[in-house]
Amino acid sequence: TVCATVADEVAKDVDDQVQTLLTDVKLNGMPALDAYWTYYLDEGEAIPDWLRPGAQLTMTARVYHPSGQTNPGGFDFKEYLLQRGVKIGLYGADELVEASHGFSLRGATAALRHDLSQRLMDVMGDEAGAYASAMLLGTKDFIPSGDKDAFRRLGIAHILSVSGFHVGVLAGMLYVVLRPLPVGLKGRTGVEAAVFLAYCLLTGGNAPVIRASAMLLWREFTH
Repeated sequence: TVCATVADEVAKDVDDQVQTLLTDVKLNGMPALDAYWTYYLDEGEAIPDWLRPGAQLTMTARVYHPSGQTNPGGFDFKEYLLQRGVKIGLYGADELVEASHGFSLRGATAALRHDLSQRLMDVMGDEAGAYASAMLLGTKDFIPSGDKDAFRRLGIAHILSVSGFHVGVLAGMLYVVLRPLPVGLKGRTGVEAAVFLAYCLLTGGNAPVIRASAMLLWREFTH
């Protein structure tokens, strides 16, 4: 029995396989690690309207450990999930229902990231909004898989990722805003820490963002 919160966009591939990441996972009532969840839709079945980032659910599923690379040069599924901080998988969606388990910080930020991505696509159009969402929020799910493969083949996939550069731009904007205000070093550092923390959460705990935020805050304390 699985209780969890949806922590990423819910995607469906050409084989009607639904895929997403779950956080705040409990297996038979016991806290567990984040999990990669998949299940297949029946013929004519659609993804439930409520199943989106931030949604909380209860279901019955099978737990498995992702396998590593089996063929030379093949896809290493285990390594792919480890890079996202995931060590276990869940398969199936028997008795899937929406259920509230209390407040989830990662669920709330995932829902906000989803809503902001939708706003970007509404304002800029689907294609431009999808790229803006990837480069500002780290959400690549709205970009067609063919486009992402092309970026990887060209060696420029990093363009679609949030990084320390984004934190640098954010720090520059904060400097311009805070400089004329009567706040001391502690006040400025406190505001920067709050904004950087919010951006780290909004981008799903992206490692380069966390690293750049920590380095910039350390610079403030040491100068």
